[in-house]
Amino acid sequence: MEAGLVDDVIEGAQVATPVSEGRSIALNRPLIIIALMLATALSALDGTIVSTALPSIVGALGGLPLYSLVVSAFLLTSTTTVPLYGKLADIYGRKPVFMLGSGIFIVGSALCGLAWDMPSLIAFRALQGVGAGAIVPVSLTLVGDLFDMEERARLQGVFSSVWGVSSVIGPLVGGAIVQFADWRWVFFINLPIGIFASWLFFRYLREPHIHVRQKVDWAGGVTLTLGSGLALMALQSGGHGGEWLAPTTLLLWGGAALLLALFVLVERRAAAPVLSLGLLSRPVIAVPCLVGLVSGGVLMGVTAYVPLLAQGGWGSTPIEAGLVIAPLSIGWPLASTLSARLIIRFGYRAMTLTGTILILIGSLLLLTIQAQAVSENLLLRGLVTLISAFIIGAGLGLSTSTMLIAVQSSVGWRERGIATAAVQFFRNMGQAAGAAVLGVILVVTLVPVLATERMQRLVAQLPPEAGKAGADPALGPVNSLFDLAVREMLPVETRAALADALAGSLWWVFFGSALIALAGALMSTRFPRVVPYEEK
Repeated sequence: MEAGLVDDVIEGAQVATPVSEGRSIALNRPLIIIALMLATALSALDGTIVSTALPSIVGALGGLPLYSLVVSAFLLTSTTTVPLYGKLADIYGRKPVFMLGSGIFIVGSALCGLAWDMPSLIAFRALQGVGAGAIVPVSLTLVGDLFDMEERARLQGVFSSVWGVSSVIGPLVGGAIVQFADWRWVFFINLPIGIFASWLFFRYLREPHIHVRQKVDWAGGVTLTLGSGLALMALQSGGHGGEWLAPTTLLLWGGAALLLALFVLVERRAAAPVLSLGLLSRPVIAVPCLVGLVSGGVLMGVTAYVPLLAQGGWGSTPIEAGLVIAPLSIGWPLASTLSARLIIRFGYRAMTLTGTILILIGSLLLLTIQAQAVSENLLLRGLVTLISAFIIGAGLGLSTSTMLIAVQSSVGWRERGIATAAVQFFRNMGQAAGAAVLGVILVVTLVPVLATERMQRLVAQLPPEAGKAGADPALGPVNSLFDLAVREMLPVETRAALADALAGSLWWVFFGSALIALAGALMSTRFPRVVPYEEK
């Protein structure tokens, strides 16, 4: 970060910042920027710490088939609530909505730390997600409210540095917690950060009484949440065991289709829709939403499944598994910091295309880790993984920042909250759907390998401690790879066979992620060459 950048940005504390339509927000700018930085850090830390610790949590609680649900449950609720929070922020103001969301997030984090099995952890992660749905979009909306484009560009460096540092520290902290302490502190660590950030917002953010006379689109929010949830459950149900035509799966798909169709009808008639279909008809908003949707799936392919490969397939420790994805967290903020200058020089469209192409290149490079020349060379295998993660992170940082600035620059105050929320919604939905789809790929490719005669013979040699793995006997033996104590007890041949089976299935997961990256690169070609500007 450039020396003095933060001082320059926060200069002029206690100055009322004018916004469009005669609105003003009187605040203590240095402390609010610190609060926004803490909210950014909270988001980055929660994602990286949990992703790093999740293999060990699965080893402790059992239930590898439920692995993706721990991620999907959080992403589902944090995603489907984003448009609702965005609309509420436009109606009631940013401050009360942030306080509500952060309170729910803090309570959910505490309950996650008290979870006693995988189903309870999934339920509490869903509650945690209900609160998380407000934190990032409202924070991003406040940045759009308080600063013009030039100031936002300078702040990108500040927030990206916070994100980068937090994301690099996160894997180390998560790995250290599960390796040397109790995994429950992975969630308890959110409490002091969340409470302090909330106090700063409560104490130092000043907003005039804001209440636009609009009805909240509760019907749209409920139908969107339930419809999306049933669709993700159908993916999980159909993929597990290949029961795509089972009555339960078909019923879930039918319910999802009905609710989502009802959602479209509700939004067309709603006076203040939770997710405006008219807003999504604008190319400058529609393309970032679609690209964000697929980019979210690629992000999950790296952050959720590369640590699984490192710890289960390669025998790494939790700390080592976290470090494998650290380059993504470095590449993202570096590219995001440069994006503002590059936008001015080359334009929004060029930077969006460049970002999505980098994501595709990194995803294709990740596929080479199963090539014999790479997989048998420990140094080369690690180097390829690190470089792939960095390139993907750089692509995500460049494209995400570019598209968000374009969207916020194209709307006025009254639409900025819902426009920002729409982009965040689709990105999070991509992560939730990506986690479910990639989880299905893992299950359907791993089950047949574990069912072979040779594998069954080797599994019979597992120690009794490996039998706690849980929810599904077909995949239970693989859970033993994620419990460090149990893993050391495994016979060498059995351990190697299970690790090879997991690594082979994860290659297909990364192949699916590469296809998603290709779709994103193609979609980005539709980004408009000229971005319209509204009064800020």
